Amino acid sequence: MKLYNIVLTGGPGAGKTTILNSIKEKLNDLGYTIFIVPETARSFIESGIKPSDELDYTIKFQDSILKQQELRERITLKFASLSKSKDVIIIYDRAIMDNCAYFDDVKDFKKIMRDNNLSELYTIQKYDLVLDLISPANCYQNIYMNDSERLENIEQARIRDEKTSNAWLLNRNLKIILPTETIEEKENIVMKHIMDLLNNKRTLNKSTYPLNPKEIKSIFQLINNDTSKVVSVSRIYLNSDKPDYVFRLTKMEYENQSFYFKEEYQEIDSEYINYDFKKLDECEYDKIIHSTLPIKYESGLEISFIKDFKLYKLYLNGNNSYIEEYSNIYQNEKNLVKKLNM
Repeated sequence: MKLYNIVLTGGPGAGKTTILNSIKEKLNDLGYTIFIVPETARSFIESGIKPSDELDYTIKFQDSILKQQELRERITLKFASLSKSKDVIIIYDRAIMDNCAYFDDVKDFKKIMRDNNLSELYTIQKYDLVLDLISPANCYQNIYMNDSERLENIEQARIRDEKTSNAWLLNRNLKIILPTETIEEKENIVMKHIMDLLNNKRTLNKSTYPLNPKEIKSIFQLINNDTSKVVSVSRIYLNSDKPDYVFRLTKMEYENQSFYFKEEYQEIDSEYINYDFKKLDECEYDKIIHSTLPIKYESGLEISFIKDFKLYKLYLNGNNSYIEEYSNIYQNEKNLVKKLNM
């Protein structure tokens, strides 16, 4: 059995509920077994437990949501793992990291995570794909509407949207999905990203640019601790037993925590790569290193941030510093940029 964890997130009014219902039906029709983890905050609000602007209340409210969310995710994962189906998908209507968007100070969210014995790095990496739907409050403000459970005005929704995106920056498969003219277009984009994951593919949607010290300094003026994530990254390239594949081991370090994974990938055309990803523990990581001769080693800092609805990764490695720009490949960006007045 193969189990996939997919998060559907985004700012208020982005269409998550409609899209969730649509993709669930489509994936069921394709023969996948689907489990849904519903949005915890909405169920709280529907029951009469409403948020407040007062910090102590917010901490209690978000701590309760996080506890309930973590329990729901753990129970769903347990029963999904017992499934006899070949391919099982868990879709999360928002997930643990979304709580971060409801704090003025990220440190308050980090404290709640620590109080619940949760590691931000480990938590965020358990999800195989994060689909971040940008709220119309950021661009199509005339169609943004709140309701009895969506309480934010346009400015609050815009801030929530940005904070939600920033909360997921550490995930290795974060996709930013811009608003579209119709909900059907957005559903198709979401399904394409999901099918890529299920077919072990990744889109070649990035451009890489070398940087000089002056350019790096100008980039640092665009970001801060709340709008970026900084990790230490070590990569070891090894021989692969698959022809024309790149075999790479990566160690990420963030806030005194380490995360290990291996990647094997092969370019198959100008748009896609075959891609295999596996999480490792430290023993598995060391065992692979000591059983294969390294081809190349690189290390440095990786800084992730979002600017104008695009994901960027800045790599600082002495004289070999560069930035990667990730495009929203499934959308006509030229037309969207014009519509969003970017």
